[in-house]
Formats: sequence, structure tokens, C-alpha cells
Amino acid sequence: MKFFTLILLSFIMTNVNATDLANYLESSEFNELCSSNIIYKKIKIPGTNEYRDGYITARPLFAESLKYLFVAKKDFTLDNSYSIEKINKLTKQKESLTSVFQKARDLLVIESQQQLLLLVDNSVMFFDFDGVLIRQLVIPRKYKYNKNDHAYAMEVSGDDLYIANGVHGIAKINLLNFKVEKIDLGLAQNTGHYSVAASISITKNKELIVGIDNLTAPSSSSQPFNGLIKVMTQKNNKILKFPYNPRSSGVFTRVARTIIVDDTLWINNWGTVQTIKLSKLNKEKKIKVRWFSTVVEDQVSRWHYQPLGDFFVVNDKFYSCAKKTDIINTTSKKDIVVSLILNVN
Repeated sequence: MKFFTLILLSFIMTNVNATDLANYLESSEFNELCSSNIIYKKIKIPGTNEYRDGYITARPLFAESLKYLFVAKKDFTLDNSYSIEKINKLTKQKESLTSVFQKARDLLVIESQQQLLLLVDNSVMFFDFDGVLIRQLVIPRKYKYNKNDHAYAMEVSGDDLYIANGVHGIAKINLLNFKVEKIDLGLAQNTGHYSVAASISITKNKELIVGIDNLTAPSSSSQPFNGLIKVMTQKNNKILKFPYNPRSSGVFTRVARTIIVDDTLWINNWGTVQTIKLSKLNKEKKIKVRWFSTVVEDQVSRWHYQPLGDFFVVNDKFYSCAKKTDIINTTSKKDIVVSLILNVN
């Protein structure tokens, strides 16, 4: 009876938590958060003297606990400065926690420890839920291949923290003794090509699904790897590689974000929403991507939404910040940033 009661309580808490999160993500407060924390700037088009608008300079990072939604957002008054705040999902009350003076790459909650982890280029910071820094661990890197070789994303499984660590593959940190190990994915190839581990998600079987982007361009004689790598942590870190097919799937980009919901890998791949069924990936040994349209029509016009950065999938709805473009009245006004809600069942 006690076991059944615990299962029922867990089910109720999960549904209440999902409802609180969905209510916040559908609120005007979340829309304001998106629109006020992503900006544009003019950038010079390479090889020309022309400038264009619309380059996204920063995207908020999100991490969720049972009670709070944590946000890391850029302070546009200072270079590489980010502030962290927590938002009560039920009351929508906000509280500023702390600031860091390094570029934020990912944000993660460890609920059992009441800790918030912030990933920067070369280290991970551990805070309590009040923003007090507990410790900071350096992520080993013997050599930096170029400016895009840095830590990108992290996930936790049991007592282990896994970090997508650029060309160096995966950094594994034991959260009991804080020892760091490296899982080599072979991303610095003998051909001279190299790729980066840019995203990471973990299945219920403790398999790592790592998104890989190539930093070197393909040549007529050799190809850098671009796609997904599965790491079987229960089988001595055996790896399986699944390349993206450019004709059917495009390419995996280093700004992509991924999450796993049940049997589905969700990908915000540079503004395109994709899913991959993991059971089919295991069976067919190749990537089959499903694409979701992000074009929405209303009484005013027809709009194209480009999802930006972190996202949520709750009750068959996809939520994110997004760039919104009028595709009928193309000269009426510049792009704006808003919150996006897509039905994805």
C-alpha cells in the first residue's frame, strides 16, 4: 500500500508540476522574458562592407526544479556578463540570485541536492537555490582547437555529471568525489578534420545521445563527422555513430539544443524543430528526422517563427523563445522576439 501511495503521489506531483510550468510558459510574463532578453545588432557580412540586422547576440538559458524556473540571461551592459534569477512557476514571483562574468553555456538543476549548475567555457559552477556559490570545477582541456572548442551542454545521471566538451568529447564528473574522466569520441580525426560535441541528452537506459557538429569543411577526399553519437555507459562506454543525411535531415549545428521525452529526441536545430524516434534509431541504425512547421497563420498575417535556444515540451506542446517574421508583409516591420507555442502531437 505504501508503494502504491508513493507512486500515486509521484504521479500527482508530476502533473501539478507540468501544469504550473505550462501555465507560466503560456503567460505574458514568459513572453516579456523572451522579448526583453534577446536583442539584435548590426553585423558586417563577411567579404563585404555591408551590414545586416537580426543577429541574435544571446539567448536565455532555462532549468526547472519542482517549484522554480531558473533563468540565466545576458547583461547587455557588460561583455560576457550573465545574471541568474529564479521564478516561482505558480506565483510568477521573480528573485535575482547572482551574476557571473563568463559566457554562460548551459544551466541544470539537481533537485535532490537543491543545487543549480551553471556551465561556462572551461568550468562548471555549483550554486544553491539562493545563488550562493558552493564550488567551481575546472573542465580539463589540453588543447583548444579554435574559438568554438569549449564546453556546450550538460546532463546528470545518478551520481555522474556528463558534459559535452567540444573536440574533447565528453567530460564525466563524479558528483561524490568530483573526479573528472574523459570519454573520447574520436572527434579529432586522423584526416585533419575535427568536430565538437555540442549537445547531450540521456535516455532512461543511461545512454548518452550526443549531438556533433563539424568545425572543418568537407573535402573531395574526406568528410568530418556530423550527426549523433550514442555512448553506452553501461557497456564500457561503447559508441555508435549515426551521421546526419544532408539531403533528408540537413546538418546538426553547434547551437542546437536537445531533450528526450519518452522515446523521442527533440531538437531545436538552429531554429528548426526536429524529432527522432530513439527506438527506430536503435533498430534501423540510421537517422530519420521528422520536421515540424513553425509557420503560423492568424487574422493579421502569416508568420514564420525561429525557435531560439532552450525549449520545453509539455503535454504535446512545444514552448520556446522565438524570432517572429511577417512573411506576407515583408517590409512592414522588423523581426521581433516573442514566446512560441506549437502543438506537436
